[in-house]
Amino acid sequence: MKALSAFVLLLWGASASWAQTSKRLEATDFKTSSNCRDCHEQIYDQWTTSMHSKAFRDPIYQVLLRRVDEDRQGKLTRFCVSCHAPLATVTRSVPEKLFDGQPKPALLEEGVACEFCHTIPGSELELKRSSLGSFVFPRKGQANTLYGRHADAKTDDHPTEPSKFLLSSELCGTCHRFGHPVSGMPIQNTYEEWKSSPYAAEGKRCQDCHMPSYAGKTAKDGKQRPELHGHVFKGGHTEMILKAATVQLKPNWKGGRKESLDVVASVSNVGAGHMIPTGVPGIREMWLEVSILNGSQVAATQKRMFVLELFDREGKRAMPWDAVRLGKDTRIGPKKTRVEQFNFKLTNSKDVRVEAKVLERLVSEQAAQYAGVPVAPAMLMAEAAAAVP
Repeated sequence: MKALSAFVLLLWGASASWAQTSKRLEATDFKTSSNCRDCHEQIYDQWTTSMHSKAFRDPIYQVLLRRVDEDRQGKLTRFCVSCHAPLATVTRSVPEKLFDGQPKPALLEEGVACEFCHTIPGSELELKRSSLGSFVFPRKGQANTLYGRHADAKTDDHPTEPSKFLLSSELCGTCHRFGHPVSGMPIQNTYEEWKSSPYAAEGKRCQDCHMPSYAGKTAKDGKQRPELHGHVFKGGHTEMILKAATVQLKPNWKGGRKESLDVVASVSNVGAGHMIPTGVPGIREMWLEVSILNGSQVAATQKRMFVLELFDREGKRAMPWDAVRLGKDTRIGPKKTRVEQFNFKLTNSKDVRVEAKVLERLVSEQAAQYAGVPVAPAMLMAEAAAAVP
């Protein structure tokens, strides 16, 4: 009850701040991203390929959201939408009934749109206290000024100002860190994972990996710049996963007898500035698969999951919205290594080889079962092989 009261007070406080500082923002205060295309065609085209542009329309998200909407009778729906369509949330444009077959507002369909990030001055955020997606602001009652990184960028189309906040990881923290809306239990903590990592201490930002730099123009009539940030927002759904982890193997016969084989597998997070896997627990999954081969034939396989466990009131493994407590956390932190030990009983000790694969799914078996959709295919993150002496 205390957590629920705190959540209500947080929302009330944000609303009060809106009322005190300026007028309530409406959908008409923001332009859709398609309006940006005339001048910023290259960046717009990059954004359309990103998961940000598909944040609300993504088919798997839609299936999960519909199921949550049904199970919770709409009570969690707007909270779930807040990060997937933040401008629609800020302007209170999210329809009461999302799945009635009626056309949806453009600010909802566009997901994480251009003007969401580029109209945040940053000074009003309260990341130290809480982060509930777009609810965290008292957004000031203007959406006309667009923030960028270049002090000399001027245009007659809209006021432009440089923003240090836009270049900071705290911008990403507005959505990539939130807790359960009732219990306050941390659910998605990617920002905090980075904040406590060696990368943050070194001054390496989220943007350095997820928005790769290149030379070019921000606008077709603009200046040539030596460093722009790509708006493709690469992540766990791209080739970036091939740089995140490594795996090493050490096989040894147990007791010198070729009947029992011990295998030590070390999985290291060498390229991600956050936990692997990160994101919402229960949705994405990652695991280590170690196999024993006799020649080309697989004799045995064992697995280890890397997961943050969530449990419901009955002590059963739960999806995030049903969770009341956290369980074991076997994920791997930035620049950390997790060592797993395996033992295999063998009937054939000839031509023995060990193989290991680190694999990931964007939709876990648990989430697929909940939503009634096929399990996502496994994606290879890292692999290794070793001959047995």
